[in-house]
Amino acid sequence: MEIVRKILKKLLKAKKILLICHVDPDGDTTWSALALKKLLMQKRVQVKIVCADALPENVTVFKETKDISRKLPSNWKWDLVVAMEAGDKKRLGFSINVDINIDHHFDNTRYANLNWIDAQASALGSMIYCICKLGKFKITKEIASLLYAAICSDTGGFRFGNTKQQTFADVYELVKKGAKPDQIYHLIYENVSEIALKKLGQALCDLKVIEQGKIVYSVANKVDNETGHGIIDVIRTVRGSEIAILFKELDEKNIKVSLRSKNNFNVQEIAKIFGGGGHKKAAGCELPLSLNEAVEKVLTEIRKKLSVKK
Repeated sequence: MEIVRKILKKLLKAKKILLICHVDPDGDTTWSALALKKLLMQKRVQVKIVCADALPENVTVFKETKDISRKLPSNWKWDLVVAMEAGDKKRLGFSINVDINIDHHFDNTRYANLNWIDAQASALGSMIYCICKLGKFKITKEIASLLYAAICSDTGGFRFGNTKQQTFADVYELVKKGAKPDQIYHLIYENVSEIALKKLGQALCDLKVIEQGKIVYSVANKVDNETGHGIIDVIRTVRGSEIAILFKELDEKNIKVSLRSKNNFNVQEIAKIFGGGGHKKAAGCELPLSLNEAVEKVLTEIRKKLSVKK
């Protein structure tokens, strides 16, 4: 873990650190950044967190998110810039040089001076917890809760393939430090707005099942990060399906595609074709196309890959 020691040394040497969450933020990038900020503040390091995109409501369940800015700070000269789970520089949302790049996605482009890329880690939260242990920081109830939530969200409530033995070892320790699994589960998964629930209902009504049941997909018209949240995790439960796709219409010429798979189908390879990325069983991309065009192109690529598998 020499890379982690180098990163820890850099973090503790700095006086002012800028943490950057990735665009289209999720709980893992956001809550991990908040936890790292709290850790560094114990060592009298000043920390600011920025995210180029607005945080969706399902991420703002922790009050500390109010301190995350959408703009780079002015009149505040930072010593160190840390990218939090941004796979490439475009995912930063800012034109800025990065000193430290921390991510658990294997397709990260390693664009910083120091790159800690651990594809075996379940979540960014797991990697920040590793820093906690190595640096012998005090893990408060607040820090434990943020890290537990980050890990819980990125593993789909410990249901996805990135859930490993070490995942449970980590969250076991975090619960001992004060994280409350029932309360955090409620915040993440039982805290849905009325409009989001109605969007889910519409998406289920529009569900399509094709290729002898192997592919299920739906569309969500005119959604944002909040109203489209969680739909893909419902449609992927269709019995017999191997691949689930949700096409989210952000506007007339901007479609966000979420991909999930079961068994051995690698959806990350599909996302990569369109400039996206992710994991083998959970990936995504954005297409500057109309909804119909996006559906056609993505399904064409998936069918090609399915035919090769046969």
